[in-house]
Amino acid sequence: MDVIVLLRELLLWLILYYGLRRLTVRLLPRKNPNPPPLPPGPRGFPVVGALPLLGRAPHVALARMAQRHGPVMHLKLGQHGVVVASSPDAARVFLKTLDAHFANRPSTRPRRASPTARRTSCSRSTAPGGSCCRGRPVEVAEMLSYAMANMIGQVILSRRVFEAVGAESSEFKDMMVELMTLAGLPNVGDYVPAVAWMDLQGIERRMKELHRRVDVVLSRVMREHEATAAERKGRPDLLDQVVASRDSLEGEKLSDIHFKALLLNLLSAGTDTSSSTIEWAIAEMLLNPAILKQAHAEMDRVIGRTRRLEESDIPNLPYLRAICKEAFRKHPSTPLNLPASAPMPARSTATTSRRTPGS
Repeated sequence: MDVIVLLRELLLWLILYYGLRRLTVRLLPRKNPNPPPLPPGPRGFPVVGALPLLGRAPHVALARMAQRHGPVMHLKLGQHGVVVASSPDAARVFLKTLDAHFANRPSTRPRRASPTARRTSCSRSTAPGGSCCRGRPVEVAEMLSYAMANMIGQVILSRRVFEAVGAESSEFKDMMVELMTLAGLPNVGDYVPAVAWMDLQGIERRMKELHRRVDVVLSRVMREHEATAAERKGRPDLLDQVVASRDSLEGEKLSDIHFKALLLNLLSAGTDTSSSTIEWAIAEMLLNPAILKQAHAEMDRVIGRTRRLEESDIPNLPYLRAICKEAFRKHPSTPLNLPASAPMPARSTATTSRRTPGS
C-alpha cells in the first residue's frame, strides 16, 4: 500500500513539474528565436525520450539508428538533447575541427559526487616479493594494469606505483572495473532531473563511497612523494613541476584537490583502457597463430633479440601497427566516447555526409 501511495505522489510531482516547465517555456521569451536546425533522429517517448531505444548495448543501438538517420543524429535522452557522431568524418568535425568548442564535459550527478576525481588508483604495494607466483593463476588483465600503472608512475611520480603483483594490484584492478562500470551506467537522474534526488540506481551513493577510498590512497601517495623530494633534486618529475608552478599561476591557485585530480586522471586513464586493449590483442593473436608468427618475424627483423623496442622503431613496424589498429577497431575500450558539451550552439563550416530519413 505504501508503495502505491509513493508511486502516486511521484506521478503527481512529475505531472506538476513538467506542466510548470512547459508553461514557463511558453511564457518566457526565447533567447534565440531562430535556433539552428537539429540533425535528424528518432522521435522517442514522452519524458524518457530515446532512452528505452538504447537497450543493453547502446553503441550497437546507435549504430543501427545511424543506418537510418545518418552519421549525425539528434536524440532526446530524458530532458537533454544529445548529438551523436557515428562516422569518421563526423567525429573528426567534433573532435578536431571544433575540439576547442566541445572541450567541456557535461556535469552529471556522479561526477559532482566525486569532487577530486571519477576514478581511482593505488599506492605502493607491501606484498612480499614472489607471492604472485605461489600456485596462483596468472591474471593477464591484472598484470597488464600493474605494468601500465608502473610505467605512468615512473613519469609522474619518479617511482613504481606497485612494487610487486599482489593484493593491492588486484584491488587496483577491481577498483578500475568498478569505476568503468559506474561511469558507463546511464543515470536516470541526469536525464530526468525531477527524480535525481532519489538516486534510484544508487550510482551517486556508490560513487561517493569510491571517492572516499580514492582520497585515502591519493593522500598517501602525495605524502610519500613530498617526503622523497630531496632524492629528486635536479631531476624533477611531472608532479614536482606542477607543484612548483603553484604560486606562479595567475588567478585561481592550485590546491591539493587539483593535484589529486591530476594524479587520478593520469594514473587511471592509461591503465584499464590500455590493458584492456592489449589483452584483447593478445587473445586475438593466440587465436590466430599465423598472425602472431608474422608479428614475431617483423620484430626480429627490425629490432632483433639484443635490444628493447624504442619509439623510433614504430614507423618500421607496419604489421605491428596494423595489429594495434585492428585491436582498437574490433575491441574499443570505450565504444561510446566520453560525452562533450559546448557553452553555446556551434555551427560548423565542415561538411559531413548526412542522409535524411527515407532517403
